[in-house]
Amino acid sequence: MLEQYSAQKDQITRIRQKSSDLRRIVQTSLERNRKKLDLQSKQMKDTQKMDKYKVYGELINTYGYNLEEGCKSFKALNYYTNEEITIPLDPTMSPQENAKKYFDRYNKLKRTAQALEEQIKDTEERNPASGIHQHGTGHCSSGKRSVPDQRRADRIRLYQKTLFRK
Repeated sequence: MLEQYSAQKDQITRIRQKSSDLRRIVQTSLERNRKKLDLQSKQMKDTQKMDKYKVYGELINTYGYNLEEGCKSFKALNYYTNEEITIPLDPTMSPQENAKKYFDRYNKLKRTAQALEEQIKDTEERNPASGIHQHGTGHCSSGKRSVPDQRRADRIRLYQKTLFRK
C-alpha cells in the first residue's frame, strides 16, 4: 500500500514536471513568434517608402535632361500631387544613374514587401498555441478547430505522450 502511494506520488510529480516543461516550451515558442512578427511588421513599415523612390526615378527621367552632373539635389514638380519636391542626388553619378539607383531601391523594397507578406502569414499560421488555453492542457478554446489548429493540437498531444512514457 505504501509502495502504491509512493509510485502514484512519483507519477504525479513526473506529470507535473512534464507539464511544466511543455508549458515552458509553448511559452518560448509563442514569445519567439511575437518577436518575429514585430520585426517583420517593422520591416514592412520600411517598405512603405518604395513608392517615393519610384516617383523620384520617374521625375529624374522626366526632368533630368537639363540636370548637370555633380548636382546634389534638384527640385521638380511631382505630377502626381502637383507639389514641388526636392530629390536628393548622388553628385558622383549621372542623372540616369541616379534614376536607376532609385528604381533599384523601389524594386528591392517591392520584392521585400512581397516576401514579408508571405513570411508574416506563415508566422501567424505557425503560432503553436493559437486557440489553445495557456494552462497547457491542449484543449482548444472553441468547439471547432481549423486544420492548422488541429495539427498543432495533435503535435502537442503526441509530445505529451512521448514525455509521459518515460
